[in-house]
Amino acid sequence: MVLEGNSREDAARHAAMDRQTLRDYVHQYNEIGVDGQRSRRAPGRAPRLATAQLQELRALVVAGPNPALHHVARWRCVDLRAEVAAVLA
Repeated sequence: MVLEGNSREDAARHAAMDRQTLRDYVHQYNEIGVDGQRSRRAPGRAPRLATAQLQELRALVVAGPNPALHHVARWRCVDLRAEVAAVLA
């Protein structure tokens, strides 16, 4: 609606959003274009495990537990946490 010449206030009311939120969208559009309107994933915190450690953990999960060694028939989060703690200790 803003691109069609309507005021931001009218466009925000029509889209059921705050005028400030619409203003932010307009600024993103002006800076980046349509790609600026796509949802972006938040970066989040950095992984605690290095890439090699993550690959090792993935392999452990895929292989499954050894009942004689790990004393479980399937992995639970608590079991995997214990395995990771044992490797990091």
